[in-house]
Amino acid sequence: MTRGFLARAKSHAAKEFMYHLPSERIACQPLGRRDSSKLLVAAISDEQDTVSITHRRFSDIARLIPDNALLVLNDSKVIQARLPAAKATGGKAEILLLRPSGGRPPSIALQENASSSRNIWTCMVGGKKLRSGSVLKLGPDRDIDVEIVERVGGSVFDVRVGHWNEQKFGRTFGEVVQTLGSTPLPPYIRRKPLDSEKSTYQTVYAKHEGSVAAPTAGLHLSPDVLEQLVQKGVETTTVTLHIGAGTFAPISGGHVGQHTMHAERIEVETKSVKKIVQARKCGRPIVAVVRCTQLRLVLCSGCKECELKGSYFHRERRLFARWSHYIGVA
Repeated sequence: MTRGFLARAKSHAAKEFMYHLPSERIACQPLGRRDSSKLLVAAISDEQDTVSITHRRFSDIARLIPDNALLVLNDSKVIQARLPAAKATGGKAEILLLRPSGGRPPSIALQENASSSRNIWTCMVGGKKLRSGSVLKLGPDRDIDVEIVERVGGSVFDVRVGHWNEQKFGRTFGEVVQTLGSTPLPPYIRRKPLDSEKSTYQTVYAKHEGSVAAPTAGLHLSPDVLEQLVQKGVETTTVTLHIGAGTFAPISGGHVGQHTMHAERIEVETKSVKKIVQARKCGRPIVAVVRCTQLRLVLCSGCKECELKGSYFHRERRLFARWSHYIGVA
């Protein structure tokens, strides 16, 4: 990889990032051991004009992270967001939960009970001739009403979930989702999810429910690897970034600068903000386990505004880390 490649990439033309990926090269089944996944290591020269690439395994990662590093993990947990539904006519439909409406945190929205009037979610709904007032049915006996409130855009709607039998489905909406939903696998995995993927399509440190896609890089961290890092003296902290379906959306327009980045909810506790800011001040390496989504989160955590507050914060961000974006934190 040469200076010429880097220069072309900096043009930000979308076509520079297009490449052919044969379907047979897409891993569609999880490995028996998380940390046996392949790991590509790109080492940039001091002059930043060449990049050398080697291939390792994720089980080697403790050898690659500096002893005094701060490792930042995204502890968001994937919800069973894909809900089979039926139209009043009997036709099939599908609901993909995206986020609670009105900016409410998933942790609160998933605790709403059957009598709540606030069970309103923004969803991607598959089905024809849907409009405000249309009613879909959930459950094997079609005994939960889901009303289309309004169209947000395209196939995305705000929907209101009606009353359900708590003895049958559980007291909270989160229990309903866990009972009726299935794992929202990425669109490039074209098969039905396995029951085992309710646990395997999660990181081993997943805690706060709200994502509709897994923090993919973290899927490969096993308890053994995390213990190796602890023994090495690497400090860890957690942040929460709930990943939305927009993470799979292609770049719109012919130029990267024309793309509208989707928003994702960020939640960072006071202790994590302080650890990130302190590590930055001390010049310690900060390693984000690291999809682009989590890099966005760490960039936000280390920004001047958050450094000044030094406390818990939550918000939705649309930060688009382009090639020329200065990565001053991780």
